[in-house]
Amino acid sequence: RRGRSSARRPSRRCGPDVTTQDCYDGPANTKGVGICAAGTQTCIGTAGACQGEVTPAAVENCFNDLDDDCDGKQNNGCPDHLTTGTVRTLTPQGDSTSGTAFSLRCAAGTFVMKSTIFGDNNVGALTSLDVYCGTPTLVRGTSSYSVTVAVSGTPLSVGTDRTTPTTTFACDTTAFSPGWMTPGTAASGSSGGIDGLGLYCGSTTLSLDATNKVTFNMTKVAATATSSSGMNRNPDGYLATTPFEDDCNPGEVLIGYDGKLATWITYLVPVCAPLQVVNK
Repeated sequence: RRGRSSARRPSRRCGPDVTTQDCYDGPANTKGVGICAAGTQTCIGTAGACQGEVTPAAVENCFNDLDDDCDGKQNNGCPDHLTTGTVRTLTPQGDSTSGTAFSLRCAAGTFVMKSTIFGDNNVGALTSLDVYCGTPTLVRGTSSYSVTVAVSGTPLSVGTDRTTPTTTFACDTTAFSPGWMTPGTAASGSSGGIDGLGLYCGSTTLSLDATNKVTFNMTKVAATATSSSGMNRNPDGYLATTPFEDDCNPGEVLIGYDGKLATWITYLVPVCAPLQVVNK
């Protein structure tokens, strides 16, 4: 245990002329700290068992505000907030030889929750892209954790040609469903580019193990072409070219896109990062 010996202190010998005395079998420097307290033992002939003592718990109970492991800190080692780890780029799509590079990446600790695509019928490809990032908050309940997400009203944007048609894809904010997968269509070669794009969101549950480690279980929600919320709709745009789907790994979230822009979006690389819990 951090900062102290884990050796148990033997019960005291009985003092002279006493029938009961204090006793404590935990590490000496934890007595009277947090929930830890001495007990009593009988002293008639020989010392009896220590009754009523409270010794340190192996780990904190994260659903109370007590110092269960008696180290002078409440809920240390319990989940505190979410962040994102080292980014990972997925399979590039489109024509990498033309256009000016751009990067639409959400800030550390945030991830994609909504996107809007813009196309031009005269071009026959996507010409602009907006990405809206979500900031998660880890919420402690009475016996479990959940996550709420606040979605920014200001997008990360590329492109100035914003003629119709447009399509918006939005992940569910009433449950924990971060952006997770990128479906679309693309053409390669000198006149290639990104012709269609969508957004699949992950249905995510959290679990807390006996060591206070949180893990995420993400499940792909089936695509629906007519979803009123836009969540997990099939890609839209100009869909006659080669389809693709770039998926983040389990436990990762979609944090944005790198790419290139000419008259249209010529090249796109989805970017993922692991979702991580920072403990107190």
